[in-house]
Amino acid sequence: MYPVVIVGYGVMGRIFGNVFAQLGISPVCVDSQASQNGASSCAAYRTIGEVPEAIRKQPAYWFVCTPTESHLGVVREIIDATTDPRIMVEKPVCCSRDLSDFRAAAICCGKRPWVNNHYEDAPNLIFAKNWLARQQAPIKELYIEISKNRREDEKNGRHVDKRMGIWGHDGFHMLTIARRLLSKSDESDLFSRKGDHIFCKGSDDHISCVEETTILPSGTKLQLRAAMDGWVTTKYGDPVLLSGYERKRRAQGILFDGTAFMLTFCESESHEFVKEEGTYLFTAKTASGKTEHKVWRGKNALSTHVRRFFANGDNKTLIEGMQQTEHLAWMAENTYGSTNECVTRRDIVVQPLFAIPAVS
Repeated sequence: MYPVVIVGYGVMGRIFGNVFAQLGISPVCVDSQASQNGASSCAAYRTIGEVPEAIRKQPAYWFVCTPTESHLGVVREIIDATTDPRIMVEKPVCCSRDLSDFRAAAICCGKRPWVNNHYEDAPNLIFAKNWLARQQAPIKELYIEISKNRREDEKNGRHVDKRMGIWGHDGFHMLTIARRLLSKSDESDLFSRKGDHIFCKGSDDHISCVEETTILPSGTKLQLRAAMDGWVTTKYGDPVLLSGYERKRRAQGILFDGTAFMLTFCESESHEFVKEEGTYLFTAKTASGKTEHKVWRGKNALSTHVRRFFANGDNKTLIEGMQQTEHLAWMAENTYGSTNECVTRRDIVVQPLFAIPAVS
């Protein structure tokens, strides 16, 4: 096993640290404030150059968990200071202005960098993709929401990329879910920005929620929604305020034949359709009433993603990650920019976005 180095020991760096501990790996940490960030459990260095040459001059796994605007510089520094790096970069890949330079830097790396896109290893998403391939009808409507009460995050100093606003938190993951569930033609049209797009944001005085509605050329309707103040809706359309670190992470859709399906990702709030903390769920119900329900307990998509990275340091996550980063920047520009026609609605944080037959 090659050495493992975490660059940036903030919230995401510590999450990776926990995964490595579960895998029995002792990483090296690089962080100018390592001691304040709780890196006492691993060997810590202030800079990449201070990492022992014995590590830098052999193959090693490098996990870049620094703020987005520093990703390009950190990756360049790793490439310059090391012999054979395998690099995983936290999403988004980099600032949109740095995409072409990041692509050029990646070419200089022996193994093409990965982007932390761990939702693609969620077992219910993998199952749903295969399930949809067996259906007779395509998706008519798809709604994806990842919302969280982020007051504790802000209080504890978690980094927020202001340029992408709320989309910067989990918009990347929502695009991954959409990419895996949509047909190939709809996926291509989405990232080519074809179709009709409407962007919405929350209240006038506090942008607490964002939404994008896209009608693709095929007629498929895609809605993406994220809230950071904790206001979400239940499956019954009732407003609920999440507390603490609770999240709502769900995708639901309707096929043209009336079949409804829902994916739930590690839900922790009891007011969703089932309380299954630390699990992944898939539920489907046909127009005739036939149901299908699957639960994966004790799974960790990030751990699976890391193990795949260790096994094969070269795959398509960089291409998709850069495409999704560029698309996120475009979404943020249309949501927050002063020259767009973004709609402002006060009721957006509590109003259901479309009706879906009850799935039980």
